Amino acid sequence: MVAKKLVYYLIPLVVLILIGMWAWGPEALWAKTKGAYEGVKGFLPNVSVGAKGLEGGEPTIPGEQREAIDKLRATIKQMLKSNKTNCFASYGGLPELGEEGTSIIFNWREDKNLTELIVKGGAGGKQEVFYEEIKGMRPCVIAGKDSVGGDVSENFYYTFLEPDPSEVKSSTYYTPVGAINLFYYEGRTFFCRNANVIRVPEFGEDPVNDECDNLEDGGWLFTPDGKHICFFPTVYGDNDKDGTNNDFFELGEKFSVPNIVKINGLECDKKKGPAAKIIVHFAADDGEVVYEFIFDRVKKSWIFKEQGSSDWELVTAISYPEGGVPDYLLLAESLKKNGVSLNEEEGYEFFRTINHDDYNIEEIENIPGK
Repeated sequence: MVAKKLVYYLIPLVVLILIGMWAWGPEALWAKTKGAYEGVKGFLPNVSVGAKGLEGGEPTIPGEQREAIDKLRATIKQMLKSNKTNCFASYGGLPELGEEGTSIIFNWREDKNLTELIVKGGAGGKQEVFYEEIKGMRPCVIAGKDSVGGDVSENFYYTFLEPDPSEVKSSTYYTPVGAINLFYYEGRTFFCRNANVIRVPEFGEDPVNDECDNLEDGGWLFTPDGKHICFFPTVYGDNDKDGTNNDFFELGEKFSVPNIVKINGLECDKKKGPAAKIIVHFAADDGEVVYEFIFDRVKKSWIFKEQGSSDWELVTAISYPEGGVPDYLLLAESLKKNGVSLNEEEGYEFFRTINHDDYNIEEIENIPGK
């Protein structure tokens, strides 16, 4: 039955292709038939062969996909903390989400000022595998049209990649959206190969959503303000309403994202909070001793206490270190000068540090002079 249905639709398509080649030639044929296909594809039957899985069971996704999604999450959170505006970050790209039917959904919740990250997989790709709320994030895309009819991707290109004010139609170089879906397109046709795609539900059939194989972004994201996190839908050919030319994500291209980021230092950095916390393990006269240090970047002072104690002491007789966080030798010296005896014969044993970039020193109790 499935084969018979496919034949009914393939025969007219083949005839159309042959007529087009005779009438217009191969190059013109592509543009005309692609438009015709996109206009009618919504009316074609969704024919599939076989089921992808059965309902039930523990929902899972392959390890390679899970690792890539974890890196995507970490990259987004880093961008939200960046000191920079109009900066880029690489999440490394996604592997093929493939026949397992994995999908990644970003859903903006205006009422909560957050974006829901939902990963679906498991049997049939319809089971929720992971859920997280990313506070302060709103999804966006470098695609669509601006208020004067210009292409957002062109505004972006001539603002950041090959700056040319005469080519910028408006100041709109990104489009905030309510949701973004990433998944694997499996409906291979004469025009589209199977590949990861990006979809923006509120755009309807066009722009972006009528393109296939349109997530060749090289693993790059962009934020204009540390709040909006933008994905790059891609196209084969010139930048347009559907996205950015996929060539502009290759390092070899002169005006590509990775090249411009490297040359102009446009990579998002990590924001430093008001204080940093370090936990240090030392060898002491009576065995191992563990101390906690808090470095107040605002007041340029630091305090310490032995782990387990509730009383903090001011570090005295030693200057505030350049950059705010000293190495372990300076920490050991500070302890000695503040009356803490360490075993110098065994040396200072430094095991690990734990940094909390957003540590709020005002929440600490029993600080001298507070």
